[in-house]
Amino acid sequence: MKIVFISLFVVLLLSCKEEPKVDVETVAKIYVDLLVVEETFRGLPDSLDQEKEKIFSKYNFTEDQYNNSYREMQQGTEIWEQFFTSALAYLDTLRAKGDPRVSLPDSSQVQF
Repeated sequence: MKIVFISLFVVLLLSCKEEPKVDVETVAKIYVDLLVVEETFRGLPDSLDQEKEKIFSKYNFTEDQYNNSYREMQQGTEIWEQFFTSALAYLDTLRAKGDPRVSLPDSSQVQF
């Protein structure tokens, strides 16, 4: 009988553990792309808004979904670190592809 209760308790604990609802990789890419267009279209609010919409459309996100996901990630240290690791890796990928809009320092120079 004890084993049944212990097993039930373990199952309940495991079922209560929530997996992150956030797609860290995608949110990190959106974050980097937004930073790039904000720098590229600084002082051009209409163009900036259009580019932001293109980014959200590209990743099938709304601005609200992105903002909610970003805030949700800030709540957990591990997921927050994953986010920045993914963002830096994506930035390095853009740089390696020769994206002319990316002229930031190499991610090896960035520290958390």
